[in-house]
Amino acid sequence: MPQQYRLVALAPSIAPVLLGLNTAGSFFGMSAAGLIGAVASPIVGAHHLGLVGAGLAVVAFIVAELATMRIAAAENCRTATCSVPA
Repeated sequence: MPQQYRLVALAPSIAPVLLGLNTAGSFFGMSAAGLIGAVASPIVGAHHLGLVGAGLAVVAFIVAELATMRIAAAENCRTATCSVPA
């Protein structure tokens, strides 16, 4: 729920599109989890799938932190003249 609120607050005029993309991303993630589990199970064994999940969680936290830093930089640039790297 907080994610949807944030998306609507960012761009109210295109809220339905943003919410649809958010839902599609969630469904894609759930589908990808099954695929990753099916591929990783024969490689690492069923008992070690937790390690694969932990590794993916670390990657997700790193991506989330990078996104947060980029958002903060963009918000700081609103008051000053600067450019945010792509």
